[in-house]
Amino acid sequence: MKRFSVFAIVFILCLTFAGCIRTTPLRTIPAISPENDSKKILILGNSFVNSSQIGDFLNNMLEQADSEYSAVAISQGYATVSTYSYDAELMAEISAGEYCYVFQCGFYSMAEPSEFERIKQACADSSTGIIAFPAHNENADVIGNIDKTECLSWKEEIDALISGGVRYDDMCMNDMHQHSTPLAGYVGAHLIYRNLFDIIPPELGDGAPLTKTEVAEKLGDYVQTGDIKIHK
Repeated sequence: MKRFSVFAIVFILCLTFAGCIRTTPLRTIPAISPENDSKKILILGNSFVNSSQIGDFLNNMLEQADSEYSAVAISQGYATVSTYSYDAELMAEISAGEYCYVFQCGFYSMAEPSEFERIKQACADSSTGIIAFPAHNENADVIGNIDKTECLSWKEEIDALISGGVRYDDMCMNDMHQHSTPLAGYVGAHLIYRNLFDIIPPELGDGAPLTKTEVAEKLGDYVQTGDIKIHK
């Protein structure tokens, strides 16, 4: 019994000081449907999408991979899910199969999950993939009402990295809303890329909002693995 207790204490201390690594499968969302011929990925959100430059990062990754896919990031100030669910033109584009996958931000009120269902229906009409993709300032209680199989949380990815030692100021701007920085945008693009294509994205190339060196200095092994140290 004493030997077991000593072992347990040593094990806990190792986790505390050496760090515990969160590893996850590269893909945790449904794959792109073969019934949808589009090569455009759509990200819908508000100013957090704009401030983070997530679309620019994702397009740079796709270019470096010589991928036939491209990303379209739409941001409107203070937009919620319902901002887009009531956009008739956009819903018609989605229903017609203009996009292969939709990543939906904007879960701020308890009304949003039902509005998400409206967008899901438009996606179902064209075999378009859709996933909830909460940004960093979104309501945790609302997000908790979304089926976990239908959610890929950009918010949780950022929080996990901050818990693992990445500086808060490197992820969040010093403004009224703590908008996401380009580093957080890189993290979001990394999360989307590896989940869509079941592979770690390539290194950033010329024209990206940050250089590959800047990203590596802040995120370390995450760039190459997607793994996160969750205890300092």
